[in-house]
Amino acid sequence: MLLAYQSVIASITYLNPNIRFQLSRRCPSLKSAEKSAPLFINKLKLCTNSVVVNDISYEVDVYKTSEAVLLTYNTDLDVFGSIDFDLEIEEQNEILLDHRTYMAERMRLEREVLGLMTHSRNPNADLSRLMEINRLNKIRIQAREDRREVPNTPPEPPLVQVIEFAVMETDNYGDCLENEQLTYDRKLHDAVKYIMEKLFCGRKTPVHLSTLSINSFGILRIPLNMRFKIRHLKLVSGHANEIASKIRPIIEDSSFPLKSIIIKDPVEFDDPIYHSTQLLVLRHQLENRSPRFLNVKVLPNQLYVTTKILNWVQQARPVGTCWEFVGIDKNSKRQCVQKLMQIPGAMRALHTKLCWIILPANDDSEIHVTVAQDKINSKQFSIKLTVY
Repeated sequence: MLLAYQSVIASITYLNPNIRFQLSRRCPSLKSAEKSAPLFINKLKLCTNSVVVNDISYEVDVYKTSEAVLLTYNTDLDVFGSIDFDLEIEEQNEILLDHRTYMAERMRLEREVLGLMTHSRNPNADLSRLMEINRLNKIRIQAREDRREVPNTPPEPPLVQVIEFAVMETDNYGDCLENEQLTYDRKLHDAVKYIMEKLFCGRKTPVHLSTLSINSFGILRIPLNMRFKIRHLKLVSGHANEIASKIRPIIEDSSFPLKSIIIKDPVEFDDPIYHSTQLLVLRHQLENRSPRFLNVKVLPNQLYVTTKILNWVQQARPVGTCWEFVGIDKNSKRQCVQKLMQIPGAMRALHTKLCWIILPANDDSEIHVTVAQDKINSKQFSIKLTVY
C-alpha cells in the first residue's frame, strides 16, 4: 500500500537523522519528502574537516603517502606537504572562518616528526626523504614569519597526496561505516561545505538542534542558506567572539535567549549573545603549563577570572540568569572569594552547603555564589553565580 505524501513526511520525521540522510541519498524519490520533514538533531558539530551529526562523523582528510609511510592531516596541504597559506578564499554567500596560523603549522610539523619516528623500523619507508621535506617546511614557515622570500622548489619526486571521505561512528570503537579515496583536486573546505549543503540546505523548516558546536582551526566555510533553531552553543576552539558574531545569520531569532553557551578564554563579553544567555560556562585554563623555553615560567592568570566575575556581578542580570566559571585553581578561588566578600552587602551563607556567598543585586533579587571542587581533578574548582 502506497503512503500519502504527508504520511511519508510524518514517518520520516521520527527517523534517526543519519538514517534519513542515507535514505534520501539511496532513494532520490524520497529526497523532497525528507527535505520537507522537520529535522531534530541532538548534537551538531561543524569542524574544519568534518560534520558530526549526533554519533556519526562525515569526515574528509588528506593522506600523504610515501611507500610504506601513511600520514593523515585534517587541513589543506600544498605541494610541499605543509599547510597551504597561499590559498585565498573568495567569500560568496557563506560565512568564512579562516584560522590558519604559523603556530599551528609549527605544531603540526613537530607532530609529523613523531609520526615518522613510529615508522623508523620499517625497511620500506623512505624516512630520510620525508624528514628532509619536514626540515624544509620548517625553513619555509620561518621565512613566512620573518616575511622573507619563501623557498618554492617542490620536492622531487612529487609527494603523493589523496583525499579520503569517511563516514564513521564517534563512539570508543570508531567503526568506519563507509570510506572512499579520491584524487586530491578539491580542497577540504570545499568538501566540508558541500557536505553541509547536502545535509542542511534547501529545507522548508529550520533544523532543530539541542547543541551547536563549532571547532575551527583552519578554513571553515558555512553556507548562509542554512537555518538552525538551537538551545545550546559550544565554542571551545578559540575565536569565540568572531564566530558568535558571524554565525548569527544562520540562527533563528526564536533561539534566543540561549539556554547555555560554553566558550574558551580569552573572551570580551561585548556581544549581546553573552548577556542574554541563561548559562555561560567559561573554560579557563589556569594550571601551570610546561614552559617551551629555558628560564621561562608560565604563571596562572589569577586576575583574569576574578575580574570577569566581578564585572559580571556589577551588571544587572534578570532572575534565573546563571554563569559558571570552571577550571579555577585553588589560589584563584581564594582570591575571588575574598574580592566578592569585599562587595558592600555581601554575606556568608551559613545554613547551606550549596551556596557560599549571597550578594545584593537590586531591590528584588540577589546573587548566590556557589563554589564546588571538580570531581575528577581535585586541584580545580568551579564558581557558579545565579540570580534569584
